[in-house]
Amino acid sequence: MNEEVAPDALLVYLFLDGNADGLFDADENLIAGATVTLTSPDGRAVAAENSVGSAGTLFEELNAGEFTVTVDEVQGYTLASRNRTTVDVDPGAGAGQIIYFAVITTAGD
Repeated sequence: MNEEVAPDALLVYLFLDGNADGLFDADENLIAGATVTLTSPDGRAVAAENSVGSAGTLFEELNAGEFTVTVDEVQGYTLASRNRTTVDVDPGAGAGQIIYFAVITTAGD
């Protein structure tokens, strides 16, 4: 994916990690249905949005600081890694950040 993200923004994707390598590959599918929560540096929940597959979840117009992105489980899938990550937002940077969370199919589904 070749997305442009504003320096004061974060774009979050969930994807079905078909080869279990933890990296998003062009032939892997994006997943919708998870709640993605953004927490500010002071621990306050800034926003919680549902992931929408190919559009991802976009958090815009953020102030500088260290934010935490947390993803809830999606029915039928299991997160293949931790459900949260910390990201430094710098509105003066050249571009924003794209974050990928890998999921795998839950056994029996």
